Amino acid sequence: MLARLNHMLGKVILQITVHNGKVISSRIIKSSDFPLLDKTAKYWVETHWLFSEGVNKVFLEEIIFELEDKKN
Repeated sequence: MLARLNHMLGKVILQITVHNGKVISSRIIKSSDFPLLDKTAKYWVETHWLFSEGVNKVFLEEIIFELEDKKN
């Protein structure tokens, strides 16, 4: 909500490490230039992303924050 009110948008690039299907760490490779967006992307990936059991990998992922037009 705060990000929307302040018209924050951007792209965060994370390096994500998965071990046995669970995200065990993520690291900001490229910031959105908004600490709130960076922290939100990192938190969401670490607490909500799951992979199939046995998956082990390290990869880069872009997380894009965009504002949607509200149409009534």
